Order: sequence, then structure tokens, then C-alpha cells
Amino acid sequence: MPEPKGTGGQRRWWETIVLLPLLTALVGFLFTWLQNQRENREANTRIYADLLSKREEADSALRKDMFSTVMTKFLAPATEDVDQQILQVELLAYNFHEALDIAPLFKHIHRRIALRGEGTPEQLERLEKAASDVTAKETGMLGEAGVVEVLHIDLAKLQEHPEGVLALRKNLWLKSDSDGRGDPLTDPRVQANLRRFTVEVLEFDRRKREFQFRLRVSPPGKPEAEEEVDSWFWAGFFDFPMIDNTRLSKGQRCAIVLNTLVEKQFAKATLAYFPGSRASLKDKPYYDEVIQDLLRTRRRAGELNQP
Repeated sequence: MPEPKGTGGQRRWWETIVLLPLLTALVGFLFTWLQNQRENREANTRIYADLLSKREEADSALRKDMFSTVMTKFLAPATEDVDQQILQVELLAYNFHEALDIAPLFKHIHRRIALRGEGTPEQLERLEKAASDVTAKETGMLGEAGVVEVLHIDLAKLQEHPEGVLALRKNLWLKSDSDGRGDPLTDPRVQANLRRFTVEVLEFDRRKREFQFRLRVSPPGKPEAEEEVDSWFWAGFFDFPMIDNTRLSKGQRCAIVLNTLVEKQFAKATLAYFPGSRASLKDKPYYDEVIQDLLRTRRRAGELNQP
């Protein structure tokens, strides 16, 4: 039997009347649920940020108190025990090496042990091990963004050649110099930032257990040109690369540290070449370096966005 005329239109009209409130309620429920989810995420993020901030404040307060206590005891006139001073400098080295130049404290204790005869070989070995641990930690961190080269020094050869021996002559570049598109050896960005490093060992001071180095570094992109850095300096176990380093152009740094010394045989040192952003908190960049670095980053971002 055929439906009466107009029945279909009336049905759609009634269906619209019935479904519209349901759709409205469903949309409202979804909107409310999404809004609650976003608010929950924001609340969790705020809580997490607050926890991190409070933990950082607590850690800073603890480190401040520990630093004050250790330094007060170390600098006290009555502090004469070598073992106690080594323990205090170990605490400072393992906790504050990124922000504090602790080399003078190490060298003070070393003078007491090696030069004044107030300590034992075991205490000297313990002192040098603490310094080597910090150096290894710092060079590992610097190597993540820079370059670390090992220098092998033959003490017998150095004694035969008082004019000095060559320890390194090599072209180096930072990892940030390559845009990752191709072979770094043919990458134009690498070629524009390539530096020639030349390191000579000139002399060994047996009492201080330090070497005199001559470091020459070429300008970026001109490895065969006249060096922009040509310096002589002494370096030993107690010179830490994040603080005791040589400034280069483009906000970069390099440093040489002593890692191993076997008397009358050989020594092993490390050359670290790294961006200035990885230097210690104490070694703040100059304003012109910051501006130039920002301009280079902006220019590099524009080059990477090009098809």
C-alpha cells in the first residue's frame, strides 16, 4: 500500500527534531572532554615544571652549602693534613668543575706533596687520579659537540730534541660545521670552517709534571694561511679544558690537557676543539661572539630551509 503523500518529509522533519539535540549534546560532550584533557595536560605540565624547579632550587642550595663548608675548611689556617685537603678538593672537583677554576687548589696540594715533601707518592697518585677523572668527564662532554685528538709524547725523543717535537698537525672541523647532507670531506660548510692545528711539545718540567706546548691554529677555511693563534703555554694534570682554554674566532675554543704520564717513557695528552657554548659557566662569551653566533645560526637555518 503506498505511503500517504508528504509522510517522508514529515518523517525527516521529526527525525531532525529528535537528532538535533542528540548531536548538540554529543558535540558538547566531546568539546568538554577535549577541554578537560587539555586542562589536565597543562596542569600536569605545571606540576612537573614546579617539581623540577623545586628540585633544582634544593640542589643549588645543597651545592651552595657544601661549597661554603668545603672552602671554609680548606682555607682555614689550621688545615694542614694532606689527606683532608685532598678529600676536600675531590669534593669540589667532582661537584663544581664546570663553574669553578679548581686548578689553583690542585696545584697548591701538589706543591706540598711533590716540592715540599709533605706527602707520599700514594697521595700524589690520588690527587692526579681525581684530576684525570674530571678531565676525562669534561673531554667526553666536549667531544659530543667538538673534536678530541689524542697526543702521544715520547719522553726519550723529547730529550733527544731539546728544540721540541711535533705532536699533531691535522685539519679539524666541528660537527656543527657540516649540515649533514653529504660527505663532510666535500661539504662546502666544512671546507669553509676547516682549521689546521699544529701542536709541538717543547719542554718537560719533571718537578711540576707539566709540559710546555706550542699551539698554532689557522683561521677557519684557510688551513694553509698564517695562523690566527700562535701561543706557548704549560699544561699538566690540573688544567681543565672547560675553563682553561684558548679562544678562537667564531666563538670557538681549544684546550690541551695531560691525561697520562709514565716517567722517562711516554705521556698522553688530549687536544679538545669545541664550540664556545660548551665552555664552563665561568668562561662567558663576549657580546660580539653571541651576536655573531646568532647571525650564523639564523643564516644556517635559512640555508637548510631552501629546497
